[in-house]
Amino acid sequence: MLQRYVNFGLQKLLRYQHGDGGWHWWENDQSDPYITAYVVYGLARARDAGYPLAAGPLPRGVSYLRGYLQQGDYATRTYLLSALATANVWPDKSLQEAIGQSQEAYAHRKDLDIFSKASLALALYKLSKQSPKDALALTTQAASLANDLEANAQVSGTASHWTANAIGDGDWLDSDVEVTSQVLQALLAIKPNSEQIVPAVRWLMAARQGKAWYSSKDTASAVLALTTYLERSKELAPDETVVVKIGDRTLKTITLGKAQLFSDPQQITIAAADLQPGANTVRLEKTGTGSIYWSAHLSYVLPEGTPPLASGIKVMRSYRVAAENPVTANTQPSGAIIEVTTKIIAEQNYRYLMLEEPIPAGCETITGDAMDDNDYRRQFYEFNHRDVWDDRIVYYFDDLLKGEHSYTYYLRTEAPGDFRIRPNTAYLVYFPEVRGEGKFARLTVVEELPATTGP
Repeated sequence: MLQRYVNFGLQKLLRYQHGDGGWHWWENDQSDPYITAYVVYGLARARDAGYPLAAGPLPRGVSYLRGYLQQGDYATRTYLLSALATANVWPDKSLQEAIGQSQEAYAHRKDLDIFSKASLALALYKLSKQSPKDALALTTQAASLANDLEANAQVSGTASHWTANAIGDGDWLDSDVEVTSQVLQALLAIKPNSEQIVPAVRWLMAARQGKAWYSSKDTASAVLALTTYLERSKELAPDETVVVKIGDRTLKTITLGKAQLFSDPQQITIAAADLQPGANTVRLEKTGTGSIYWSAHLSYVLPEGTPPLASGIKVMRSYRVAAENPVTANTQPSGAIIEVTTKIIAEQNYRYLMLEEPIPAGCETITGDAMDDNDYRRQFYEFNHRDVWDDRIVYYFDDLLKGEHSYTYYLRTEAPGDFRIRPNTAYLVYFPEVRGEGKFARLTVVEELPATTGP
């Protein structure tokens, strides 16, 4: 199963590689250095794990990164250097050029953020293995950066993490999970006896949202770091029993051994009616050997009529139909055309945003010329890709500028019935807490409207 998924992903990456050797989200957009470095790193890891297909696109991806290496700021260069050092593909004199770039970045290390310092430390460590004559100087510099990272840990109880630069525009590296994972990778490689490693693992495990982390990218970075940790720890042979209690009441007794090592996380659901007014204490009592990682989450359903959510993004939606009586406009005959206009107001510039437009169950989207020609693309030119599904339209943005954006699409009523239309939602892909949700709406579709009679 894993091999099938990996091969499918590799084939998709091959198809999405651009003519200049780089990548972005789609096949025909402009290459992006960060995403190209991310892909090159992933391909190198796949190659080293025994997937030869991953080696094919690497030289062109490396060539793109080398061409961009001298254009970016030092923070960008550190990430690119880390990917290049992982790829270990050095035509001509490019290895020495990369080492030279690493020295420039190291000279400006005081200006780097935590993620960039961790990336530079990893790059220096890997470069030291590839250039024996520079090994001593490079490992010394990597160790110095590791010490600096260790000293900047944010300690809370028995957990530690490192914070991202809160730049506020939804940059995909502005994630504490991503930053902590990168630092953990650096410490495991350069300073494996660091006292901050286990606390960092505790923090990452507590930051999960069920089986995964906040986004797919957070999940990938955390899994890579934790897998590296597992290879060096003794946590692959647990033998323990955990009793979970709320107050004095036992909720569940869980046995953890090798057989449960790769099982889904144990989930315990507590209904609201089972909670006491005021504080409720959750207690875990463990016997045996091994580590346990747990987290608690509260979820609830808001009733219809709840005011729309606007957290950094505001979303509004309106419908226009032909109706003799506006009071009955929410009842439409089969075959009617509904004009839908959505407005998004962004509080600031955002990166990597998705907009989901639910399609009522009794309607179909009007696709083809009606959606793609005329003024449609010109009025909504910001989106980079669009998927039309049976139940929704999804728009993908690489960038959404601060301010107001609006667009229009069309629905055709088909099946009779009473339908509730879910709110439309816009959110940042890697920071979904920055989001906006519209209002519920209702639509009734009938075979035909009753004939109107005169007075």
